[in-house]
Amino acid sequence: KRIEKVASRYAISVESIRIIPSDIRDQILAGDELILNVYDSDAEVEGVSRAVFAEVAAGKIKEIIIQYRHERRPEVIKANIIKAILASLLMIAIMTIILLVMRRLNKAFNLRIKKRIDTLENVSFKLIQSQNLIKALHVVYTTLRFVILFIILLIFTDYILALFPWTKGAAKDLLDFILNPLKAMGMGFLDYLPSLIFLVIIFIITRYLLRLIRMFFNGLGSGAIEVQNFDPDWAIPTYRIVRLVILAFALVLAFPYIPGSETSAFKGVSVFLGILFSLGSSSFIANIIAGYSMTYRRAFKIGDRIEINDMSGYVEEQSLMVTRLRSFKNEEIVIPNSIMLNSSLVNYSAKVKDKGLILHTTVGIGYETPWRQVDAMLKLAADRTSGLLKDPPPYVLKRALGDF
Repeated sequence: KRIEKVASRYAISVESIRIIPSDIRDQILAGDELILNVYDSDAEVEGVSRAVFAEVAAGKIKEIIIQYRHERRPEVIKANIIKAILASLLMIAIMTIILLVMRRLNKAFNLRIKKRIDTLENVSFKLIQSQNLIKALHVVYTTLRFVILFIILLIFTDYILALFPWTKGAAKDLLDFILNPLKAMGMGFLDYLPSLIFLVIIFIITRYLLRLIRMFFNGLGSGAIEVQNFDPDWAIPTYRIVRLVILAFALVLAFPYIPGSETSAFKGVSVFLGILFSLGSSSFIANIIAGYSMTYRRAFKIGDRIEINDMSGYVEEQSLMVTRLRSFKNEEIVIPNSIMLNSSLVNYSAKVKDKGLILHTTVGIGYETPWRQVDAMLKLAADRTSGLLKDPPPYVLKRALGDF
């Protein structure tokens, strides 16, 4: 503050800065203004004598006052304003040229790489998706463009701020503000790099392993691959189970390498989520287990007509949680799988192709009506009904002599 006070008072010349020695201290004065007292202990820290320390300090004070006054001269400020304008125009020109060049390079690169990616997709049997690779390359291009433009903007901004004495400190703070976090992030990234590589390897292996397994089970479901005693309807549910096991195993392997996995906060959140899942998922888990049980029991298929708990209809969908039926009135009936598992189920479609299905109805007649005529009429009606088999022939069963 003393140096700045002296520097702002142009009446005090730089030549007036002098050293007044004494027994216990050397005083550095500018005119009549005291700037600094130099003691033996100050000089001892630097390993020099007190007189040398005072001479060096006085010389640096003169230099900074000269610089302070020079930077604030009107002609210097005008020159720096011109430099700032030219630097801004140059920055805009450079950024525009870079954008144009990168845009053309991106178009040319996309045209060349598209054919190679399509070839790679065909060779890998579509395990590698060209669309995903193009998106990844676009992200890399966008990130690279942003980094280049940001660096150019940072360099020119720092240069322009350093031209003026009032913003020179901000220029240094700007670099520190940007570079210090980047340095910390870079050091942290280097320390974490082995764990990150391990996580990437686990992710890639898991991703492509799941694709291969999905292709295998799709082949089982479509009938292209046959396994003895394995129903094609089991393919997708079995794939889901295998996928869950693989993902759980991959998560167990990756967990120690996840950032922050060893912290108390991470462990606390994990325990909290586990408790919530345990308390609220009993019926959820029960329905999932019941859904898989119904699949492997082969109690029905999509399109079968079934009856359960006085509800009947055609099976429209069987998911892990519920089974959806379409009633004869075109209503949607949603039944939880846990109810399906614990209830008696009648499947009218399971044996139709092999042995057919016996359809029946109940008719009541009065005692005055000739029952033999009714018997013949019912058999004739059955015979005239399209879609019914002639063999075995229809029959009428007299069940009871009641009030009617």
